[in-house]
Amino acid sequence: MEACIYNFARFLLFLGMLPCGALLVGFGMATGLPILFFICIAFAVESVTEIFYLSTFRVRQRSCHGKTISENTPLLTAGGLPVTEPRTGVQPLCQYPAIDIGSISSTDYKTGVLVKDLPIRTVQFPVDDLSKTAVLSWRWDLDDEQRSRNLATAIVYAQSVGINFVFADIVSIDQSLNPIDLIQQVITFSVLYKTIPVLAAYDQKGSALGRIMYRPWIFSELRSFAQNPTKVTYVGHNRQGSYVPWSAFCLVLGRPARSRSSATYFERQIQECWQTDYVISALHVLNGRTNIAQVFDFKIILPAFAEAFTRAEKLSRNDYLLTVVLLASNRHYGPIVEYSMETMFTALRYDNYRIKTRDNEKFSRKGRYISGKEIHTIFIGEKQIAGIQRIRKSYHKDYRIWTSVITEPTILDMLELSDTERQTYASRKEERRASICLPTEQGRTPIDVVAVRL
Repeated sequence: MEACIYNFARFLLFLGMLPCGALLVGFGMATGLPILFFICIAFAVESVTEIFYLSTFRVRQRSCHGKTISENTPLLTAGGLPVTEPRTGVQPLCQYPAIDIGSISSTDYKTGVLVKDLPIRTVQFPVDDLSKTAVLSWRWDLDDEQRSRNLATAIVYAQSVGINFVFADIVSIDQSLNPIDLIQQVITFSVLYKTIPVLAAYDQKGSALGRIMYRPWIFSELRSFAQNPTKVTYVGHNRQGSYVPWSAFCLVLGRPARSRSSATYFERQIQECWQTDYVISALHVLNGRTNIAQVFDFKIILPAFAEAFTRAEKLSRNDYLLTVVLLASNRHYGPIVEYSMETMFTALRYDNYRIKTRDNEKFSRKGRYISGKEIHTIFIGEKQIAGIQRIRKSYHKDYRIWTSVITEPTILDMLELSDTERQTYASRKEERRASICLPTEQGRTPIDVVAVRL
């Protein structure tokens, strides 16, 4: 009842703002101040939109150990709509140790949670109520004492919504296994990202969330979410994933407008991950913008390319990663994809590739594009096998990768695949297509974004 009265009062407040906005617009037109005019127009439009949201939906509030998750740390969903109820799917037939949320008594999470103190219990699938379990995809942010704020954030949220068990790789997988067995366990564990509710936590102070989400293993998990029939909830403590662009109107409101709730950074970034392929992930590693513990893990992340990527391990690091970029490009398997990329890799040294750059773009004194092209042509020996061309649609650095019918055969010749390996590689084309091109239908997995105060 209090929330309804509060929203009704705010509704009346915005009704009173509309005449003031009209006066400001009139003043801007009369004084010939175009900037003021457009600001007032934007203010008025967002006011009307906010009235619609406030008069249609109640503002959700949730309490976590006395810490409020409300409008200042909003629970946001796609399109500003109420939280979508999780859907159910086919449960996996397996068992894993999980964090027993109900057995955690601590309420102080400001410095994170100590991993060794977490209560663990083995959970056997199938379970009676799938909504009481969740798997955690997270950025390992362990400090010297093995404390994690991302784990703490997931625990706080799980306690608030009644989740009993959270599966996290750091406790569900024996980290003392040898590298080969550990990787196999990671692959088996990853089926949970496609089958049960997911909690994602990637906030890390001092690191750009976009680069974190393009780390190869995390990127692989994000693409698995697209096949999840239940729900993905992003839980953040550093206002990175839950960040919403503000406006002048938001300054008056004192919080992000509900009409902007679909513009949370995580949701925009995950939609981008679903629409692209592994090119940007590999290029981030090649450009030094992010890292991967073992660069040769791409043969595990993309097993349909295993024959080629295994042979590529004899190449230098730069050659290996450029091979991943060229073979895993969506251009071989689907429509042309536009990439927002940095081209520092074109100036690196390669042993088997040669990159020729032609950049004759011309700009005005004000930085406006006039004419010319930026093209990076890639050669193996004297054969031109691929290229990267900048497309000027906006101020963003958007590029397209083009290939030809000789691109893949020439690379495979360079890698010296045997006849058997070539036959196996050729027989897995549809498997490669499925791993690169996700289904294009929209709304495949509901997404919630929650900001948590530790």
